[in-house]
Amino acid sequence: MEAWAAYTELLRDLPVSAFVAALINSPEPQAALSALPMAEVLLLKLPTIYMDKFLREGVFHAIASLCPPPPALSPDAKADAPAAG
Repeated sequence: MEAWAAYTELLRDLPVSAFVAALINSPEPQAALSALPMAEVLLLKLPTIYMDKFLREGVFHAIASLCPPPPALSPDAKADAPAAG
């Protein structure tokens, strides 16, 4: 358990979230692809540290930018859609 605490303290002070964000924003697809599992593991293992850091460093925004936009509704589909609220 002592080693886990030491790793946690080490990772708390390293700019890992900025590194992950830079990889995701990289024009190289392989870099972005390798950064996604890193982000997942960090969030699963150390959410108290990385949830806030990923938000501040733009990791969530960078991941969202990789996703295609949702398809637009046609005018007919908009009229048939239930009202929000």
